Amino acid sequence: MRKSTQALWKRRQSIARLAAIATDENARSSDRIAAVHLLNVMHGYNVPQKIDHSSADGSITTRPTIDVTKLSDSALAEILGLRY
Repeated sequence: MRKSTQALWKRRQSIARLAAIATDENARSSDRIAAVHLLNVMHGYNVPQKIDHSSADGSITTRPTIDVTKLSDSALAEILGLRY
């Protein structure tokens, strides 16, 4: 038996078992919900997670940073909370 046939067979078995759990009225609700969720994922009905990296104005801008190379030693010490 070819690997693709074996994989297809295992997928069919998984789908059959999950469908049985999802429709079993005697199964725990959490098991039925999990079975439906897995069936949806297996069939591509999962909603991809979207992470928004844009700022409030819709752009992808970074905060301005301080160029520490232009600061004096005393200014750097003050920023770092050090005393001379």
